[in-house]
Amino acid sequence: MSKQLNILITGATSGFGRQTAEKLANDGHQVFATARGIHGKNADAAKSLEQWANERKLSLKVVELDVSDDQSVNQAISSILNDAGYLDVVVNNAGIVGHGPIEAYSMDQTQAMFNTNVFGPLRVNQAVLPSMRKRKSGLIIQITSAGGRVYLPFHGIYNSTKWAVESIAEGLNYELASHGIDSVIIEPGAFNTEIMGKFAAADNTEIDEEYAEFNKHKEKMFGAMMGAITADDAPGPVWIADAVKKLIDIPAGERPIRTVVGNVATAGVRELNEAQVVAQEEHLTSLGLESWNKN
Repeated sequence: MSKQLNILITGATSGFGRQTAEKLANDGHQVFATARGIHGKNADAAKSLEQWANERKLSLKVVELDVSDDQSVNQAISSILNDAGYLDVVVNNAGIVGHGPIEAYSMDQTQAMFNTNVFGPLRVNQAVLPSMRKRKSGLIIQITSAGGRVYLPFHGIYNSTKWAVESIAEGLNYELASHGIDSVIIEPGAFNTEIMGKFAAADNTEIDEEYAEFNKHKEKMFGAMMGAITADDAPGPVWIADAVKKLIDIPAGERPIRTVVGNVATAGVRELNEAQVVAQEEHLTSLGLESWNKN
């Protein structure tokens, strides 16, 4: 490692976030591992991560940050910037997941998922970007999903949040280029992490039951997916941590905008991304913006 970087990670007490926090702290970086409820429901996980870092004398600090709350985000970012002076890297990882027919989702449930998965990273980005632009340096890594590129059956609302945040991250990739800041995306397939046990079903069970013909395929798909992600050669969450590290190590301005990680529920996504690059370049050229093309 050439120098110690200041890195913020959301949703850092479990799954992809914890694996990434541990890897980057082990690499010698100053990691701000953020999560909500570190003095409440996630207190044990937060304490475990802090203890892990303290035993190894690593630069890792657990910080309360609820991406769904404006005040929490602003207070956390302000505290971190006062402490560290600046942030080099932000990893937007926090998110929630759910399944069920789109019609069966209540507005409250839908808004809650968008508030965390879309407005959450948007809040974090808007809180850190002024300081990054001032330094003309920075990297924002958005953890999305293969379901943000292709339709993952039974996850229509969840998919839509990931499609939305992909669009935001790609927009930032163009908007921030002249400020020396990279905005890139990691698209994980299915992995066996704690989130697999946190799938929230759609609120309206009566409507859900009326989709019996549609839903009868759900068990088949989930069975196949669980078999694949629990196999001996299944991908592990450390793969995401490795992908984050690799993107950090690539020089600014040379990072790929999208990185697909995993081999479960990712079929066709890499090919789609390659085709999208061509289509986007043609689109920009047609608008007289060929200088924006990345290749």
